[in-house]
Formats: sequence, C-alpha cells, structure tokens
Amino acid sequence: IYGNAGLVVGATRPENIAAIREISGRMPYLIPGIGTQGGDLRNTLFYADDGSKIPYLISTSRSILYASSKEDFAQQAGTTARKLQDQINLCRSSL
Repeated sequence: IYGNAGLVVGATRPENIAAIREISGRMPYLIPGIGTQGGDLRNTLFYADDGSKIPYLISTSRSILYASSKEDFAQQAGTTARKLQDQINLCRSSL
C-alpha cells in the first residue's frame, strides 16, 4: 500500500513511536539512533514491537561503519552487527 515509502522515527525519543503509529497507519519505520547516538534499544523495541506487526528496521550504521579504522574493519563490522542482533533478540524475548 505504501510502496517504498516509510517514516524515519528516531530511537532517542522512543516514546514518540506510539503517538506516530496512531496517525501513520501501517507505514513501515526506519529507526536510527541506537548505538553512537545514545538511543535505548530496549525502550525502542518496547514501543516499536507492540504486536501490531508494523514493519520496522533498527539502523545502527554509524556503530558498524566505524567499528574499526584498521585492516580488520570487515571482521569488526561483522562482530558489531552480530552483537547488535544478539542484543535485539535478547530484548525482544524479554518484552
């Protein structure tokens, strides 16, 4: 229904996700701000993953992009991404 349109909803103010959801229908969310910007993953998932099945994507590109400035960049970026996925899974299982 929305094609390739979506909303960017920051993780630094996760309580706004519920209010935005009320007016945006089922439009998917891109949620930046976890990691370097200081957004709280657990609170963000609490508001984003409320059982409504509205799709969302947690973005932590800066944390992954700058995981290392050395030759081990690819390995460190992969490790950082896997750690985030583990944290997401742990938080989601406790909600």
